[in-house]
Amino acid sequence: MRLRDGVAMTPVEATMRSGGAARTVQLLAHGCTPYSIRKAVEDGALVRVSRGAYVLPDAEPATLLAMRLGAGITCLTALAHYGLPIPTRPAETHLAVPRNFTQGAGQNACGARLHYMASRPVAGAVASVADALDCAGACLSEEWHLAAVDAALHEGLITMADVMRFKRTTVARRTFLLTYADPRAEAPGESIVRLRLARAGLSVTPQAYVEGAGHVDLEVEGLLILQVDGFEPHSGRKAFVRDRAKSRAVIKAGRPQLTYAASELLGYYSADVVGEVRDALDQWRARDLAAVRPSGRRILHIQRDEVSNLPCGT
Repeated sequence: MRLRDGVAMTPVEATMRSGGAARTVQLLAHGCTPYSIRKAVEDGALVRVSRGAYVLPDAEPATLLAMRLGAGITCLTALAHYGLPIPTRPAETHLAVPRNFTQGAGQNACGARLHYMASRPVAGAVASVADALDCAGACLSEEWHLAAVDAALHEGLITMADVMRFKRTTVARRTFLLTYADPRAEAPGESIVRLRLARAGLSVTPQAYVEGAGHVDLEVEGLLILQVDGFEPHSGRKAFVRDRAKSRAVIKAGRPQLTYAASELLGYYSADVVGEVRDALDQWRARDLAAVRPSGRRILHIQRDEVSNLPCGT
């Protein structure tokens, strides 16, 4: 029996300790009694979702479904739980179940995508970041899988050693991730653009330092600076002004710069970043000041008699 300060935990405390969901055996292990569990359900402090399965009243729908099925939470649903980048929030709840899983009485897996595992997962538990990323290899494209792995590396949630231990991911995908993953990436747009440029044979440095401008998203071929704006507007005036000051500093440093909105790279329409970067590099290296297009001029012609009829003070 586990005690807290010499006193058995309440069912609510024990459930919170278990991550917001617990089975009877877990509650008993924390010192709860069958009576205290039953009383917590009667009082509305706990919700019984199936035989021997309990959650807190504010539990997420994914947790409810996982407990009802005796499954764990994994793949895209787990990545969303950890705040890692995925294309869209999954319409289905991704759950881990044992290979011999069959739906019993009162179990309905509607709205769930089941991932069959060799071992039985802990019901309602969220898979580790590494396990969720490993599982996500079957549900994410190469670009988005890389973006999620980059983000986890950047946040210190996994290491490259964890990626090397991926088992559910195919050998080809694991090799791809080990080749291109980089913890310096700070946003999914940066990861995906870096991948496209690298595959095109261009050298790319994430978070390169430019004198006067500080760190920039990407430096291409040691010359061109590429910035990727995020999905959401800037959080405040200071961030907006800082980005503009950085762009001016890049120009003062004698560097060409291209800036893209994340929606241009990650949405339905995707800009030809590789082509535009190559064109910009070629034009900058062979720049001819005589070829610079001047700004257009609009000349307003006013007839002499119209001038005499203008109101006084005009």
